[in-house]
Amino acid sequence: MNLVYTVLSYQKKLKAPTIKSILFINKKYIFLKTISSVNNLISFKQYINSYRALCLEKRFINLDLENQKMTAVRLAFLIAGLFCANILFSQCKLTDIDLDRVPYKKIRKFIKDQQTSHILEFSDIQPSCDKDQDLSEFKEVVDTFITDVCMDQVWEAYKTTSPVQSWNGRIIAFGLQFSKWQDEILYSNGDNFSEIDTGQVFFVNLKLMRFYNLAVGLEIVNVDISNRTIKFSYIKGNKSEGEQTIQFMALENGNTKIIHSSSFRSGSKLRDRIYPFFHTKALNEFHGNILKSLNNNDIAFQQQSAYNIAADTFD
Repeated sequence: MNLVYTVLSYQKKLKAPTIKSILFINKKYIFLKTISSVNNLISFKQYINSYRALCLEKRFINLDLENQKMTAVRLAFLIAGLFCANILFSQCKLTDIDLDRVPYKKIRKFIKDQQTSHILEFSDIQPSCDKDQDLSEFKEVVDTFITDVCMDQVWEAYKTTSPVQSWNGRIIAFGLQFSKWQDEILYSNGDNFSEIDTGQVFFVNLKLMRFYNLAVGLEIVNVDISNRTIKFSYIKGNKSEGEQTIQFMALENGNTKIIHSSSFRSGSKLRDRIYPFFHTKALNEFHGNILKSLNNNDIAFQQQSAYNIAADTFD
């Protein structure tokens, strides 16, 4: 049976459109009928991208039943609808991860530590930085890459290249990825990847020294198609906190500039000082893997780094 209710959404902070509609929640799909009587069928994934999961972002929702009549029966259906939506979005748990398919000890420990910290469901995982958080007190590393491929091709490559391929090298190694909103887990030998999306959480293993490995967990928090930017944040539980932004710019000569800005901090001054060295090496592998995947692995790109931390600077 479908659960029916009317939604008036107002998302000022997200600059999303205000819409009054009838939602029919039925298992995997949402049937959306707007006041203009246009019928649409959209998946949960599309719905989240468009309206940032109205059923979950309750602070931006003003729920209103037909003709403003909040009868007990209708209210009961409304609460049941929100409850079912929450279950549908949150049904995957960290215990659903097959740790035997995760080849890196530090990543397996990271996931177990999350469970110990009462992070049980995928949706419980939180980025370490809030939206529009002031990062002026964070350290910063900016890595710039220039490639002779046009921006449209580069943007498409960054959207669709599997992390199994992009996060793979001598220093970085892909462990697994899952979506906070969908029943999808991508392991290091998997091929069930279509494109990047908000809510995807991935874990990589960093080989910093011969005998020292570090697990890092990141969440994609924004994919801005208009401004051609991708933003992801360290999740809570990492050694460091902060966020990274990849920005794409078309140059006059047809080349593309890729600016990878990283803001970070940790509880260790030593860790913060050695972070840029290994971070830049890891990014060289990440960006190199994607850019070399174009034109049969035969593509030229240049890289520069800029670093700011306390009184230390270099360009």
